[in-house]
Amino acid sequence: MTSRTIPGVLVLTALHMGLVPRVDLAYAGAVLSERSGPTPLIAGDTTGAARTTPDTSVDGRRLPDTAVITTSDAPDKRNHWLRAFDLRSSSNKLGYFLNEQQIEAMHPQFTSDALRRVPGVVVGPTRGIGNSVRIRGCPPLVWVDGQRAPGAELDDVTHGSDVAALEVYRSLAGVPAEFTDRTATCGTILVWLKSG
Repeated sequence: MTSRTIPGVLVLTALHMGLVPRVDLAYAGAVLSERSGPTPLIAGDTTGAARTTPDTSVDGRRLPDTAVITTSDAPDKRNHWLRAFDLRSSSNKLGYFLNEQQIEAMHPQFTSDALRRVPGVVVGPTRGIGNSVRIRGCPPLVWVDGQRAPGAELDDVTHGSDVAALEVYRSLAGVPAEFTDRTATCGTILVWLKSG
């Protein structure tokens, strides 16, 4: 879901890969219509309520005087990433996903311990603290809360008890576009922490 703000106008657009952009108008949490292309809502004040003009209608129905839209100047990116994780875990068949409950049930001392049962992932000892993680014999690219950690071992940048979710991709196939790195020939691991 993307949004852009123009003084006095709020446009909400949902982009679905490979499909036409979809715009939803909402009133008190209910979707009134779906239209292709931008559909403006006139902002009446800065408290999050958007007021429509008296002659505004949707599919022949007049909109109520007030449409409630919740906005934030600083969106909680952590919640965004975890919602995106939930969507991918239910629809992406090319990755391996571990949520917070699954990770906690394993009681991992190190984050890498949670990956011991992931097909195609080899977890081995290191000379230092933690374990090494290998996919097809080489280290995968690690991302922590949307930040790239090139050359880092998973246990060097995370601790098992701090992890809310893990995604493992053994190749470039299935990796979300925003985390695609063509140099990640050994797979990609996305880590989402409990507190960001």
